[in-house]
Amino acid sequence: MKTQVLTLLLALVSLMSFGQTVCPGPENFAGVSYYDEGEIGATLSWDRATYEFTLDRFEIYRSLDGINYEMVHRIVNTPSITHYQCNDQVKAPGDYYYRIIAYYQNDCASDDIEITVTVLNYTAVEEQVANPTAIYPNPTTGKVVVASEDMQQIDIVNSLGQTLRKIQAESDYVTLDLSVYGKGMYMLMIQTDNGITAKKVIVE
Repeated sequence: MKTQVLTLLLALVSLMSFGQTVCPGPENFAGVSYYDEGEIGATLSWDRATYEFTLDRFEIYRSLDGINYEMVHRIVNTPSITHYQCNDQVKAPGDYYYRIIAYYQNDCASDDIEITVTVLNYTAVEEQVANPTAIYPNPTTGKVVVASEDMQQIDIVNSLGQTLRKIQAESDYVTLDLSVYGKGMYMLMIQTDNGITAKKVIVE
């Protein structure tokens, strides 16, 4: 009888320990409002925890009321990348609720992390007055020039929402060579004193 009780206790301790060490969630989940050529939405960003060695993917869910959620993005994990970004386009300004969950190869899921993002009511005129931004040529075979006043940083993000590189801007004009990443669509997240502007670039 004592042996059976001891075995049961050891199994319970093992199960509790397992539950405490698996399924870590993403870190630094945050969001900001963005505007891009008439498109509005939330730019979401997060970091992969350093110990997520069995991570398979992230799933992001959106809600209008904080109760009913729908999945809007599935981002596959890339072991060489630790910081992720993606844009979630919405139809109207307002408050949006987001959840992110990390899923693992053993079918285990982390606890969800929630944030609220207020998507602002931008207009093209307001953006041009507050922070004119230009990218040329677009489409490009590789090199592009980013021109924006009071530019601080440019993040190059691929179509999977993965941040490929962060570049500190030392002037209002920055030349980028996107040919090293191959053909496709990329998003440039341009941070200035007035906020973040997202611009799409096509590499042919």
